[in-house]
Amino acid sequence: MIDNSVSWIIQNKVLWWALLFSLNIKEVLSMEKTYNYLTSANGYSAIVYDDVLRRTKMFFPHIYRNINKDKEVKNILYDTYFGVRYNNKSFWLPEKDESYDYIGYLKKTGIINIKRRFDDIETEEYIFSPMSLDKSSMIMIIKIKALIDINELSVFSIHNFYLGFENNNVSFKKERIVYNESDAFIESSENSPYVVLYKPLVDN
Repeated sequence: MIDNSVSWIIQNKVLWWALLFSLNIKEVLSMEKTYNYLTSANGYSAIVYDDVLRRTKMFFPHIYRNINKDKEVKNILYDTYFGVRYNNKSFWLPEKDESYDYIGYLKKTGIINIKRRFDDIETEEYIFSPMSLDKSSMIMIIKIKALIDINELSVFSIHNFYLGFENNNVSFKKERIVYNESDAFIESSENSPYVVLYKPLVDN
């Protein structure tokens, strides 16, 4: 027969362990996000968007990490992103601290979708490797909604590719870029197998 004091100890031990278990669950649930990348691929190449630095940071011109057992696929992109100019204001999007209204994918697609608001404008970006193009490729689209009257609006972009090779690694040395009459720019390097074609897709 268990007297009242022993019964109290047993009950309190049960309560103590239940409390400890609850605290452990709470600690497990208070996890932080540790993976800050979104990817898109089309079977020929893969791109990686960094949601901390707010820009596309990687472009792999081969879908697999290795071409063969001896040769690794190099990331040939340092970074690429948009900038905006309107009403005497000008800025690069990644340099602004405004938080995301949304970052993720368009539903049932591999299209990276990013929405942000900057004082007087709202921007929506679409970044992806197009499945309909059987080449290593990437498309960047930006849509801008003005929240005030804007007299003049310009969109610009920067594309920092490393097409040269030096000491078995990518490099920006010996690169060149030329304008093509098809309204495109072609960037290449003397010692690289890669060529990048920049083609603006404008919708007024």
